[in-house]
Amino acid sequence: MLRTRAVALAALCMFAAWAGDGAGLRAADLRIVSSTGHVPLLRRLVDAWAAGREGITAEVRPGPKQISRETEIDLRLSTGGMGDLFTYSAGALFRAIQSRGRLVDLTWLPLQRRVDPAFRAVVSADGRIFGVPLGGASVGGILYNRRLYAELGLTEPESWARFMENNRKIAAAGRIPVMQTYASPWTSQMLVLADYYNVSRSAPDFATDLVARRASFAGTPAALRSFARVEELRRAGFLNADRGELGLEDGLAALADGR
Repeated sequence: MLRTRAVALAALCMFAAWAGDGAGLRAADLRIVSSTGHVPLLRRLVDAWAAGREGITAEVRPGPKQISRETEIDLRLSTGGMGDLFTYSAGALFRAIQSRGRLVDLTWLPLQRRVDPAFRAVVSADGRIFGVPLGGASVGGILYNRRLYAELGLTEPESWARFMENNRKIAAAGRIPVMQTYASPWTSQMLVLADYYNVSRSAPDFATDLVARRASFAGTPAALRSFARVEELRRAGFLNADRGELGLEDGLAALADGR
């Protein structure tokens, strides 16, 4: 088992620990710990990379669930129970584990020259790069049912006040104004993240300062307002009653159906 320090992958080029393409690697067992959503992708990458490399075996294991992920990742790194490679979040969460010197320096990789500088910045510490990207980028925002909006004569709002006015009209028509899905903890933050445009207008340096631990949501009025807006929707009765147990796929289906 190859195990000195772990390699943090946020990683499409998942064999970042090896020089070149790994052709000179001797017999070894490689363990990869990944979030559940990335397991199928990583298994395909592993199979393609290991094909024809005699004596090399690689195993992809699902990592901890999102609700306990930060605690368990930290525990595994502290006790030596982490895989040789693992997927994790960039930015503030990465910096929390790297501050203890647990990761392998990947600055030397030639592929880093092709990685977007904005990504390298959020997987770097003390001038060194510790991660490579996995998969595609994701975006968040508020989705609207165009059929329902057309039926009620609504247009996409460009302010919170207009958004709330639209919600009042949707509720008056007997429909659910805002669908939320909290069955998976990570989806509960989507409305807050979708408000980032407004946060950045009021506090342009918030993201940079948050990663550097110079700012917090609680200490930044514009960012705290994002959470207050979720509460405003709840108090107005605009959220679906089953949000606590509704999953993302079911929520998207309900939105598409105009429920």
